[in-house]
Amino acid sequence: MTRLRALSGLIEGLSERGATSVWMQFTADGVREFSYKKLAGQSRRLANGLIALGVSSGQPVALLAEPSFEWLVACLAAIRAGAMAMPLDVQMGSDVLEGIFDDSRAQVVFTTEDHLEQLPSVKQSERLTVILMDSDSGDHPRLQDHLSDTEQEIPSPKPDDSAALFYTSGTTGPPKGVPLTHGNLAFQLNVILDAGIVHKGDRVLLPLPLHHVYPLVMGTFAPLAVGLTIVRPKSLTGPQVVHAIKEGGVTVVAGVPRLYKALYEGIASRFESGGRIAAGLFNRALSFCKRVQDRTGKNPGRYLFKPIHSRFGPDLRLLASGGSELKPELARNLQGLGWNVAIGYGLTETSPLLTINFPESFRLGSVGRPVSGVEIRIDPSARPDEQTDEAGADENVQES
Repeated sequence: MTRLRALSGLIEGLSERGATSVWMQFTADGVREFSYKKLAGQSRRLANGLIALGVSSGQPVALLAEPSFEWLVACLAAIRAGAMAMPLDVQMGSDVLEGIFDDSRAQVVFTTEDHLEQLPSVKQSERLTVILMDSDSGDHPRLQDHLSDTEQEIPSPKPDDSAALFYTSGTTGPPKGVPLTHGNLAFQLNVILDAGIVHKGDRVLLPLPLHHVYPLVMGTFAPLAVGLTIVRPKSLTGPQVVHAIKEGGVTVVAGVPRLYKALYEGIASRFESGGRIAAGLFNRALSFCKRVQDRTGKNPGRYLFKPIHSRFGPDLRLLASGGSELKPELARNLQGLGWNVAIGYGLTETSPLLTINFPESFRLGSVGRPVSGVEIRIDPSARPDEQTDEAGADENVQES
């Protein structure tokens, strides 16, 4: 694929994927599945509608809803129209949201009927247009109402133009806006494409909300750049996640450590509930697989634990982790069970990836090597007197 200079290159190339499935959503009624052709068409038509509505270049367009195909359409349409996509956490309170809307000066918000009550005073504002993605309610316009076939002049963004705006609170204070440019995000996608972590034909499980940069860029934009299918579970309960992995033919999971901790503990508890003999056999087999991997680099876990892979999804090969530290022993156990593990480290401000711990050269306790084009310097004066997990991670980056 041609290297990207701006996200517009990714969006304009969507139609070339045709009937390939882009979004598979498990629901209470079954499965909703959408093609790249539909995503390309609807995002183009909605971009026309947003420009006709008065959305201008650099203006933030808010998204306050759970991930869905409609959410993705609205996000790409906003970027295509030259605006900044502004994903928001649906768990934010009304007072926090009001501060964000005041700070960002957003004039358009895509939401769902379930989240209207979070905008009690904001939605009264004369300057804010509320667009519903899931309702036929007559109180607010719907996304479908703004799909337009009247072609508008689509801006041609420069690498330094802003494409997304993330509000993050870090560890203290109210959320602060972090704008990321087309160049920032295109750089990240080029890194993923060059790294070869995902392959043509992969199907990516995305069990995360999209108001953080990691799931939006790594779990959404990167699969789009390669032409992959994104699979969403009905809910984030263990059974529903497993159902989506197996029935969706998932090969890669873009997750966080808490998800993988629950996955491993669920597997181990099943053997423990089978009694002392079953638990003992499981632990011995797992220890054997880890020893073999340490000594030879080979991993027999996929064969010794074949019933587990059959239950969770025979196609699943890679567990990608980001967002926080993946404990070394947990990573080791997941590898022992026969899965490849990849770890990414970064910050919202770095959009986000700085380092990758690749499966083929995986090093326990490390966040990997800096990606191509990134330089990392450790500031010794910032190191605390006593070693912490974070300091250890810094040390591993330095040694890499």
